[in-house]
Amino acid sequence: KSPLASDPSTGQRMSGQLSEQTPGGLDSPMEACFLTFCILRLGLGVDVAAALFRISPGSVSQIFNTWVPFISTTLTNYVEWPSREQVRATLPKRFKDRSSVLGRTTHASRCRIIIDCTEIEIQEPSDPAVAKKH
Repeated sequence: KSPLASDPSTGQRMSGQLSEQTPGGLDSPMEACFLTFCILRLGLGVDVAAALFRISPGSVSQIFNTWVPFISTTLTNYVEWPSREQVRATLPKRFKDRSSVLGRTTHASRCRIIIDCTEIEIQEPSDPAVAKKH
C-alpha cells in the first residue's frame, strides 16, 4: 500500500496524486506527511516515531520510505539554485579568506553551494541475512 494513488487499470502509481488511504493505520495522508517531516526534522528513530504515532515500527518505515521519494519529486521544481555570482557575493567570510592560499586557488574559490547536512541514524537489522536485502 502507498499514499500515492494508483491507476486501477494498470496498477501503476500516478505521480503527484494522493489517495485517501494511508499505509500503517494513520487516518490521513496529512498525518503520514507530518510523520515523515517529524522524522526528518527531529531525527526520530523508528521506535520513537511508532510510539508517538501509536503505530508499528514497520508501518513507520513503510510510510517514511513511501513519502520521502514523493516529497522529493514534488518539491524538486521549487528548489532554486543561485547563480555563481550570487554564491560568490554571499560566501561566508571564512570561505572568502581561504579562496587563495600562497597564491594558489583553493576549492573554496570554486564553491557552488554550501549544504547544511543533518545526520540521521537509522536502525539496521541485527541479522546479516536480513540486512543484506536492504
